[in-house]
Amino acid sequence: RLVDENDIVTKARKNSQAVITEAHQQSNAILENSRMQARQLQEEANQYANQVFDKLIAHVITTINDVQTSLSGLEQALQVLQQARLAMNQATYNYSQTPPPPPPSNYQQPPNYQSPPPNYQQPPD
Repeated sequence: RLVDENDIVTKARKNSQAVITEAHQQSNAILENSRMQARQLQEEANQYANQVFDKLIAHVITTINDVQTSLSGLEQALQVLQQARLAMNQATYNYSQTPPPPPPSNYQQPPNYQSPPPNYQQPPD
């Protein structure tokens, strides 16, 4: 009887050891699978983040180029305005320095419009 009980305990220990070993193997496999999935998700997240950064960088570069183009146009407009102001001031200076030309010989003085013309009719009220 003791031999039979000892044999049963020995078999039970072997079976329990096999179950424990199989559980460790399964948990290691699950853990490794989880690590692989985590690495894959991390790589996909990094790829997505890089795509977003690439688009953002391209947008910023385009915006910078547009601003530089606008700035160039504004600088040209500023130069034109400054030249126009100088030309106007120079023309005003030149005009004030020279007397006005005499009227042509066939020049007629305009009529005095402070009184109405001779055939003017008052509009009805």
